Amino acid sequence: MSLYHNVVYLHCDNKTTDNNKQKHTIMKAIKIKNSIFEVTGERGDFFICKDSKGKVKMFAKKEVVVEDIDSMPKPKVYKTRKSAAKQLNPIEEVASKMMWINSCVYGDRTSMSYQISYDMMTGIELKAKELGNDFIASVCESVIKFMKCSEKQAYCLAKFVEENQISL
Repeated sequence: MSLYHNVVYLHCDNKTTDNNKQKHTIMKAIKIKNSIFEVTGERGDFFICKDSKGKVKMFAKKEVVVEDIDSMPKPKVYKTRKSAAKQLNPIEEVASKMMWINSCVYGDRTSMSYQISYDMMTGIELKAKELGNDFIASVCESVIKFMKCSEKQAYCLAKFVEENQISL
């Protein structure tokens, strides 16, 4: 015995208007607040309905009124901003690159993230030693040694990179 033996499906009626001889599809629908649900079937004392997104719902027959409509309204589309992410200034962008090393597993000096971070830090360290900036050189050594870069360290390094136009 089938589980769905009480299901009755409703079909849309095609009616022709006299004035322009076009066929319009008349659908059965339920309107609740600002939502319209297309009636797709019945089961016992309930209507089986589908909303504009395709979500199936059931409504008790005694609580709703079925109306005829020409077609389901199109769902509202809300536009999202394409640039939802905050645009970073050049120093913030470089600082976020400096903090890549934090995503490395501590002690795994063979990972690609560590190798990229190591190459960036050694380039900055060499430029700092060349210019005589011992503070930036020591920050680079510390970041390479401990495989961690705080936001403050990243900001100092980024500022140095931007001031000296070092390409990463």
